Amino acid sequence: MLNRLQAKKNPLLVIETDPDILDLLAPYDEERECNPDMFDEWVENFNARHETQHTAAQLPAELQENCLRELYGDDYDRYQWHWSDIKECLQQMLDENGYERGDLFVVEASPCGWHGRSGERTFKYDGSSEQFIRESFASLDSRTFHARLWNIDRKEIKATVSCHDIPTGAAMEVIKVNRCETCDEVFVPKHKHHRFCTSRCRRQNARL
Repeated sequence: MLNRLQAKKNPLLVIETDPDILDLLAPYDEERECNPDMFDEWVENFNARHETQHTAAQLPAELQENCLRELYGDDYDRYQWHWSDIKECLQQMLDENGYERGDLFVVEASPCGWHGRSGERTFKYDGSSEQFIRESFASLDSRTFHARLWNIDRKEIKATVSCHDIPTGAAMEVIKVNRCETCDEVFVPKHKHHRFCTSRCRRQNARL
């Protein structure tokens, strides 16, 4: 499944803890129009150091990236705005697909870790996208991870997640499940109110 997911070109959503600042900015000319004095000062300092005669309006393309990185690389607000946008976007996707507070999910990832093992965990959704991220995509590495969501429907989410321990990426499925009222095992229900994992458990519960 990992190869099939990675072959896709455009994920529905990308969630990462350490995005490149250039991915969070508008093109150079648009950023310069918002803060012309700041850009003029940067170019003046660059000209003084390198004995050049550039202007902010006609800065060569190869220097525009350097300019943006130096001016905005430590812009904490930009990262916070980006993270807020990501959480809001995911929240909308979860809501539109009927994911509700109290829903139970199983997270399956493979390969997981340097030894290529598979991993599985269960969590109860509290209704917030931030908790959903923490319990699913960030479960492989809460410090730095890069998740690409390829599909979401009312039953599951499919994604690939890479992090320090899994640089090549792991295929992840976040599956909505129920817990059997008889044997306490989790199972994928045919409908939301499906209470038992097997007909045997249903019969046993009826005799109680």
